[in-house]
Amino acid sequence: MRMYIGDQEAATVVELIELAGGVDIAIPRELHELFFSEGVENDFRDLFLGSRGETDEQRRSRELVAKEVLGELLEAGRDDEIQRMNAAYAAQLVVVANLRKQINSPRLRKMQKAA
Repeated sequence: MRMYIGDQEAATVVELIELAGGVDIAIPRELHELFFSEGVENDFRDLFLGSRGETDEQRRSRELVAKEVLGELLEAGRDDEIQRMNAAYAAQLVVVANLRKQINSPRLRKMQKAA
């Protein structure tokens, strides 16, 4: 997801805060790594999309957690616009994940080979 303030793109949450407030923020490294990890966005995406090489058991576990997270986001989104946006994003990731499953299904591969 890209974040902009005016015509300037913020590459990190810290940059977004700095651009919005017009000041530089000095955050201790430990706090920065804890709260502003660059991997958080990818972790969220991977929760719903999965990753290459995951086993069936890992996939089932991940999908169960993703379903719970989506439910929590939908619940929290009733009163919070940001959570509502996160829920919408997560729901779209679920759609993409389902499309990937269909594309990678053994049945479709057989049909493609036959054609």
